[in-house]
Amino acid sequence: MAFFEFLKKIFSEEQKEEDKPIGIPIKDLSTRLEEEVKTQEKLIESIKEKLIQDISTFRKEIVNQINILQSVSLQKRKEEERMKLVVKENLYVYISHIKRLIEDLNKISILPPKDYIPKAGYIFNNFSQTSRNSFEKATILIGEEIGKAKDIVNNLISSYNSSSKQLEPILSKISHINLLNSNIIEQENIKNSEQEILNIKQKAEKEIKTIEESIKQLETQIKDYRNSDDYKNLEIEKQKNQSELKIIEQEILKIKQGINIKSLSNIYHIDKKKLNLLQRYSDNFINTLKEDSKLEILTMIKSDNLKELKDKLITLSQQIKQEIDDKSSIIEKQIQRLRSEIVDKSQEIEQSEKRKIKLKERQSEVAKEILEKAKVLKIEIIS
Repeated sequence: MAFFEFLKKIFSEEQKEEDKPIGIPIKDLSTRLEEEVKTQEKLIESIKEKLIQDISTFRKEIVNQINILQSVSLQKRKEEERMKLVVKENLYVYISHIKRLIEDLNKISILPPKDYIPKAGYIFNNFSQTSRNSFEKATILIGEEIGKAKDIVNNLISSYNSSSKQLEPILSKISHINLLNSNIIEQENIKNSEQEILNIKQKAEKEIKTIEESIKQLETQIKDYRNSDDYKNLEIEKQKNQSELKIIEQEILKIKQGINIKSLSNIYHIDKKKLNLLQRYSDNFINTLKEDSKLEILTMIKSDNLKELKDKLITLSQQIKQEIDDKSSIIEKQIQRLRSEIVDKSQEIEQSEKRKIKLKERQSEVAKEILEKAKVLKIEIIS
C-alpha cells in the first residue's frame, strides 16, 4: 500500500472514531497521553521518511534534467546574440538555484522530524522566491527543457505540501496533549502544595501548643516567686529606695528654685556651650544633672551639696533599675517574647489558610481546563 494511502486510512479511521470519546481512567491518563505522543511522533517520522524518499527520487530526476539543460545549445537560434547571452546566463543561475536547493535539503536531513518538515518548507519557499526571476528570463528561448525541470521541482513541492498538510493535525494533537499534560502536572503540584500547607499548619499549631505550655510554666514561676520571702524583701528594699530617691529629688529641686536661670543666661549668653547647658537644666534639671558628668553647672552657681546629691541620685536610680529588672520582670519579658511568637505563628497559619483558598480556586480551574482539553482530544476521563 502506498504511504499516502496508508496515512489516508489512518486519518480516515481516526475520523470515524472522532465522535466516540475514549474512556481513560484518571490514574492512567498521563501514561496514555505519553503513549499517544509517541504514536504521533512515529507518524511524523513516517512523513519525514516519505519526504526524504521523494527528495531522493527528485535528486535523480533533476540531475538528469540539469545535464540536459547544460547541453542545450542556442547557436542555431536566429535571435540576437545579446538575448542568447541573457538566456544562457539566467539558465546557469536557475541551475545553481536547483543545486543549492539539493544542498540545503541534504543539510537538514539530520534534523528531528518535527523540525525537519518546517525547515524544508522554508527552503522550498526561499527557492521559489529566489529562482523566479532567472527562470522567467531563461524560458524565453529554453521553454521546454527548463519547463520539465520546473515540473520536477513542483512535483517535489507538491509532495511536501501534502506532507505538511498531514503534519498539521498531528502537531495540533501533540500540542493539545502537551497542554493537557501541563494541567495534570499543575494539578499534582497543587496537591503537593496543599500537603505542604497542611504540614506547615500542623507544625505551627504544635509549636503554639508548646509555647502556651511554656507560658503557663513561666506564669507559675512568677506566682511562686512573688509569694517568696526573697521577693517580699526585694519589694521592701525597692519602696525604701524609691522613698529615698524622692527625698533626694525634692532637695535637688529646692536648689533649682534658688537658681535664676534667666539671669545666668544673660551673663553667659556669649558662651554657647554654657548657654546650652543652662537651657537643658531649665528644661529638665534632674536628668541634666545626671548627664552633667563634670558638673559644669558648678562653674556658674554655688552649691555645697549638689555633687553629693547627684551621687546619691545616680546610685539610687541604678539600684531601683536593678530592682525593676528582678527575676519576675525577666520572666515577664520571656512571656512577652513567647506571646509574640504565638502571634507570628498564628499569622503563619492565617497566611497558609489564605494560600490554601487560592490553591482550591486554582484547583477547580485546572480541573475544568483538564476536562475541556480532554474533550478536544476526544477523551472521557473516568474517575
